[in-house]
Amino acid sequence: MAKNFLIYLWIKVLFDPEEILRKEKEKASLCGAFLNFGLGGVLVCLIAFIFLLPKFPSNLIMLPVAIMIFPLLPAFVFLYSLILFLAARLIGGKGDYTPQTYLLSLFLPPIGILRLILVMGLTYLAILCKFIFGYPCDVSVLATILDLLISLYSFYLIFLTLKEVHNFTTLRTIAAILLHVVIFLALTSFFLSFLHPNFSLLITFHTFLLSIPIKIIKIPKSKL
Repeated sequence: MAKNFLIYLWIKVLFDPEEILRKEKEKASLCGAFLNFGLGGVLVCLIAFIFLLPKFPSNLIMLPVAIMIFPLLPAFVFLYSLILFLAARLIGGKGDYTPQTYLLSLFLPPIGILRLILVMGLTYLAILCKFIFGYPCDVSVLATILDLLISLYSFYLIFLTLKEVHNFTTLRTIAAILLHVVIFLALTSFFLSFLHPNFSLLITFHTFLLSIPIKIIKIPKSKL
């Protein structure tokens, strides 16, 4: 019975990603992806509210902000998947957008929730240390290390997703991941350039970086 719950599937994919991604690829749908991302957004808001309860009602101002941001979260992740899909296609991928987005929706929500719990938990740990010992504990180093480990594992899961959906070799998968990072940074720089002219310099730099992973397209697949 528990196997029917999305949260069970989220936990399963974190511990056994290769098998779950391979099996779930056949069940892929944009509706399922939206459901995963939507449930993830609800749980993030709920967990944040629970952690912020001690500061109630001073944090009521965050409620309208959360209401405005929440509908944008699914749109952002679908856009992120589109950038990743574009990078994969530029590298020579033949997979479809739907299975890629659905597989991403299986682990991006739990990763986001894990990050939130990490931030909130370490914050309250620092407060607890101050209450017990009389001085705050510096948890920044621990937070940085844990966040780095989560980020690396996230990229590993993205790596498995691209490899499964687009039938890439290892080298092409890495190239697609690097390319999607460059595209994301270039787009970010482009929009930030409207806010400040100095950001326009980043566009030139990221355009140069963009040309590096694309060169792998010219390499015959047999060499990859």
